[in-house]
Amino acid sequence: MNKFARLYILISWTFAIFILISFPTPKYIGTEITLQDKFLHAFLFGIFAWLVFYVLSGYRINQKKPKFNYFFSFFIGSAYSFFGEYLQNFIPGRTVSIYDSMAGISGIIIILIFTYVRERKKP
Repeated sequence: MNKFARLYILISWTFAIFILISFPTPKYIGTEITLQDKFLHAFLFGIFAWLVFYVLSGYRINQKKPKFNYFFSFFIGSAYSFFGEYLQNFIPGRTVSIYDSMAGISGIIIILIFTYVRERKKP
C-alpha cells in the first residue's frame, strides 16, 4: 500500500477516536465500570498503535532496529490514551477514569504482541 495512504488511514483513525471521546454524554448516577466500554477502549487504542507501527514500517524507519517501532507505537498510543482521558475533564457528562486508560494500554500491548509474533514468522 502507498505510504501516503497508510498515513491518511492513521490520521483518519486518530480523528475518529477524537470525535468518539469528545461527545458529551448524559451523566450517569454513580460510576459505572462496563465491560463493553473497556473493550471499546482496548480496540480503539490497539488499532491506533498498530496503525502507527504500520506507518513506521511503510516508511522503512529503523529497519535495523525494528524494536524502536514497537516502542514508539506503544509510547504514542499510551500518550493518546492518557490525552483522551485528560480531555474528558472538559466535556460535560464525561468522567476521567484510569481504568479507561489502562484498557487502552492493554489493547495496545495485546495488538503489538500479536504484531511482533506475526512479523517474526515472516521470511
